[in-house]
Amino acid sequence: MPSPKAPVFLSIKNFERFQHYKTRNPPWIRLYYAILDDPAFLALDEVSQCRLMKLFLIASKQSNAIPNDPAYISKMLRLNCEVDLTPLINSGFVLATRKQRASNAQAKPSLISDSSEADTSEGEKSAPADPLYPDELKTKTNGHATPEILPSGFEEFWIAYPNKTGKVAAVKAWKKCKHKPPLETILSSITTAKQSRKWKDDGGRFIPNPATWLNEGRWDDKPPEIPKPERRLVL
Repeated sequence: MPSPKAPVFLSIKNFERFQHYKTRNPPWIRLYYAILDDPAFLALDEVSQCRLMKLFLIASKQSNAIPNDPAYISKMLRLNCEVDLTPLINSGFVLATRKQRASNAQAKPSLISDSSEADTSEGEKSAPADPLYPDELKTKTNGHATPEILPSGFEEFWIAYPNKTGKVAAVKAWKKCKHKPPLETILSSITTAKQSRKWKDDGGRFIPNPATWLNEGRWDDKPPEIPKPERRLVL
């Protein structure tokens, strides 16, 4: 039996902001690619990273209130040994609470750590920065930062485009382009342009901003002239 002040539930930080299930019990979760760029996640060892992914799945089944019972957690993770979640708690990904979170998405339960009697707002202020999504793509809703989910295909475009300037503007431009060609056509156009002299000269100085490229429909541009390799006479 845990002591009266011992945390009896574990929860994933900011889980409700990213997993919008309402009342259903999903067989899947949302996992954002941007977590691979998060320093706090990268600082974890691979075992802890893997366990965090499994905890996402368990949290989706438990309304983000995982019983803080080592035997139960080991069983749910399909492990035959006791699980050490200290790295995940220390990194801020997993929170300890003495009050089970309400399943209602609009409820504002209080999160209390093992060493603090602070309420939810104070706990959030002292917690690490949001580890699941880059700050530049957050919008304000009722005073809280919420993620703006990237539209389909944009992540592939952003990875392929060499001038990574103004991501927020690029997302808006991508959404505004209702009659874009297939993603494969856009990526092919970028690949061809990368080989052009204009995009290579002066360290890529003349590559347009991604939002400009999208707004002007530059995928329809005439394929740029690709410089031919010089032929040298062998004497």
